[in-house]
Order: sequence, then structure tokens, then C-alpha cells
Amino acid sequence: MSKLIRILCAAAALAVPQMASAAVSVGGFSFDNNAFVDVLNSSSGSFSISGGPLSTVVTDTDPGTFAFSFSQGAFLDLGFTDNVAVNGAGNDIVLFELGAPDRWLVTINGISSQCQSAGTGFNAGGFGLNACGLDLSAFGIANGGTVSSLRLSFFDDGTTASTSLVGALNSQTVGGAIPEPATWAMLLTGFGLVGATMRRRAAATAA
Repeated sequence: MSKLIRILCAAAALAVPQMASAAVSVGGFSFDNNAFVDVLNSSSGSFSISGGPLSTVVTDTDPGTFAFSFSQGAFLDLGFTDNVAVNGAGNDIVLFELGAPDRWLVTINGISSQCQSAGTGFNAGGFGLNACGLDLSAFGIANGGTVSSLRLSFFDDGTTASTSLVGALNSQTVGGAIPEPATWAMLLTGFGLVGATMRRRAAATAA
């Protein structure tokens, strides 16, 4: 019976979903593949864009697409839906933009702070790729605390940030993952082994 219980426990363990966490490298930074903002909640201002509509350009995972605005008071309200940014060690979020290094006014948790980008040494879309790191502690987020949205406001001081990507270096997936086909196959195999064991024991008892 103890062997049967061990088999059942092993089968149950196989049912635990395995999280997809393939690494994506951008500008020398490593992110989980779902760690980028994926929704444009709202925006203000007229934007020049490259690579598709505004809602796509600022939420895709292509560092070569971008959006910028010289409109007074222009901003982007961006959010994470399948993950959240977590306040961990060092910088927690990275903002990417193209061309000459520039700055944003970033608002998180009702607190605003300027973020000045610097060159990464990488190129994207034919331009230099710049990055600015954000430590969520600067926005009043406690250690281990999470955020799911932020606002990027644009400056018009001769140049403006050509916003490309926003990714969370420290992130946490929201909700459970769906088991992949291989996981289901292993689970069914486990139950098959349990059934075979029970049949063998029943046959031995009958004999």
C-alpha cells in the first residue's frame, strides 16, 4: 500500500503546472518572457510611432519599435496584466528608448520621479538603445511589494524619449499557469502505472 501511495504522490506532483520562464535579453538586461508591460490603459497627447498602432508599439517585446510625443502634458499609462513588478534587490523596472539618451517623469504609487536614460551599447531598429532603471523603493513600495501600473510623462525640451519597452527585472506571474501537453502526458502515465499496480495486486490476491 505504501508503494501505491508513493506512486499516487508522484502522479500528483506531475500535475503541478510548470511556469514558463524563458529568459529574454534586451540591452544587456535579462527578463522573464512575460515580464513586459502588456496593456496601454490610457494616454494623452499626439504621438509619433514606428511599428504599428500606439497600443501595440508600447506593449510589444520588440525594442526596435517606439513612440514619442512633443505634446504638452503627454503621457502613457501602462500596465502589467499577467505579471507584476516586485520590489527586490537593485533596480526592479527598466525603461528603454531609442536615439539620443533622454528622460521621462515616472509616476508610480502616486509618487513621481525623473528617469534619465543612458546608452546600453546595443542598437535596435537602427538606433542606439538606451535604458533607465527604476528602484521601486524610491516610489514608496515596500520590499517584496508589487506594482501593476505606471505612468510615463514626456518632456519637451528639444528632444523627447522615444519609448520602446518597459520590462520588470523582478517580476511575479499573476495566477496559475496551464499545464503543458508534456505535463498532462506524464500525469496520465502516472495514473496508468497506478492502475497497472492495482490490477497486478488484485490478480495476485485472486490466485
